Amino acid sequence: MSSLPPPAQVKWSPNVILVDADYIDHVAFHLIVNFERILGRRVPPADLPAWLDYLALDGGLLPGENEIQVVFFHGKGVQKMQNFSLADFAAELDGVAFRDNLGEFMMQSVEVEDLTSTMDLLKETVELIAQSESVKKVMLVADMDTDTSELLKAVSKASEADKEFIVFGLQHLAPTSSYKTEILGYSLMGALGITGEELENKRQ
Repeated sequence: MSSLPPPAQVKWSPNVILVDADYIDHVAFHLIVNFERILGRRVPPADLPAWLDYLALDGGLLPGENEIQVVFFHGKGVQKMQNFSLADFAAELDGVAFRDNLGEFMMQSVEVEDLTSTMDLLKETVELIAQSESVKKVMLVADMDTDTSELLKAVSKASEADKEFIVFGLQHLAPTSSYKTEILGYSLMGALGITGEELENKRQ
């Protein structure tokens, strides 16, 4: 597992996706359980590259030669996400990259030590990003149903340094002048292979 080096040594890409991996794995589990009941079929684990694609598109990224840095934060001792393909942090994610029509996604995992929390580490990372001239767009996936006040303060401050932030949540978040908000569930549904047409057919 990797950790974030001192600020002067961090080489950030123009586009950054910060993910609370434990949270998104939890959300994917509940979506799988609920949609299996609704659709009456097995729902496979979420396709991780597809999810990152959908998330990046929802964040306003356009097809092209983009560089996208993805950082997964996970609890100490957690080796993999249970509800995603390509889920093992050490073997399948850390230091691994893939390329598609949106550009190159470069993935990294960070283990959260006992003396801190994922929310605190996300806040510290946002503060690091605020110091980087290379970063232009940041997409943030964290548990917005918990106390995110300090994290969002850091986001608001970082946005003053000409960083565009998109904060994803399961519920509609109150709009602000500092950052944009998007619904998280749409990208996960796409990665789980669930379409609006299939849901509509079940309602009929």
